[in-house]
Amino acid sequence: MKLLLITLSLFLISLSSNAQTSFWTEDFDGTSCAAGSGCDPSIVSWTVVSLGGEGITANRWYVSDTEVGFAPPTCGSSTGADQSMHVGNISTSAAAFLFCPTGDCGAAYDDSGVGERTNKQVESPTINCTGRSGILVDFNYIENGQGFGDDASFLYYDGTTWATIPVAKSGLCGAQGRWTAAVTISLPASADNNPNVKIGFLWVNNGDGLASDPSFAVDDIDVQHTTTLPIELLYFNATYKNGNILLEWVTETEINNDYFTIERSEDGVNYTPISETNGAGNSNTSKYYSDVDLYPPPNKVLYYRLKQTDFDGKYAYSNIVAIRTGSNGYNITYANQNLSISSVTEENSTIKIYDITGKVVYSNKVKEDQQINTSKFNSGIYIIKISSQDNLFVRKMKF
Repeated sequence: MKLLLITLSLFLISLSSNAQTSFWTEDFDGTSCAAGSGCDPSIVSWTVVSLGGEGITANRWYVSDTEVGFAPPTCGSSTGADQSMHVGNISTSAAAFLFCPTGDCGAAYDDSGVGERTNKQVESPTINCTGRSGILVDFNYIENGQGFGDDASFLYYDGTTWATIPVAKSGLCGAQGRWTAAVTISLPASADNNPNVKIGFLWVNNGDGLASDPSFAVDDIDVQHTTTLPIELLYFNATYKNGNILLEWVTETEINNDYFTIERSEDGVNYTPISETNGAGNSNTSKYYSDVDLYPPPNKVLYYRLKQTDFDGKYAYSNIVAIRTGSNGYNITYANQNLSISSVTEENSTIKIYDITGKVVYSNKVKEDQQINTSKFNSGIYIIKISSQDNLFVRKMKF
């Protein structure tokens, strides 16, 4: 099957001046837990609550590095120093002598019988959402467990009641769990401007004698809210050319904008800064920017994002651009009512231009070094789409 690559962050372009900004995080590393001691989550100000019906040797929530909080999609391991919060057995559980005599051997639980029946939730400190709206929660996690009888859930508290949101099992990595990035959870509108929000996690296992390790582990929780960007981004684009990646972006307006950072990733999860470009500070006219990623890894799908930082240190990210090194690129320029398309080497490429309502105003086969006169187009924003069997290129432009 052909890999379809989109070299702009959105297919149906709807770039806006809104972004998600982090305002509360938890990595469970604030206080170190001595190796093998099986620390209670209270060491990082989380609270464990038993919901009843538990056995006398129920499993526990722990914070330690016996289950290392790796970045997805890494396999679970006890080798490392990044603490996570996870569910494990206690030293006196029925099968502890077989696999974990000391208790807390990472996300490994005991479900030997009714004595190990567990129904515990763990609750975050209060998260003050005053003055914030559009609250989202991200986290990395491992989850398995036997069927629906041994399972984990995400919890949300609005100051009065708790709501439960199921979390999908993350799958295995050999005998270990695989660290997975959670689908972003949107909190209900009751979280907006609410000073009493909490989040949490629930683990249950039914003590039926059937267990499927791992249990549950979580790390790197990030709570975000919707903010208005100090820039209006018209487009952010990446093009492969002569062994390099050309990165281009245009802003319509800028307020208090200090600088831009280009970040690159090979897995779409972990990003590394590769360059910085000064912003215009304050501007109400279109500003064009470009940078070049020299000598990117060959024959790979690379992911790029644009980080914008204010003079006061606040920052936000654009959407993500994906491109394969070695793939053909399309270069588009516009001047004096003339749209120029060059460096098109693929056969059977087509170009379509849409107005802001989605109506096709131009459609044709693409020729190398093609020129399109736009004098008959109404002034406004247009979406240019060039497609072939293997690639899709989309750009938003003002004529």
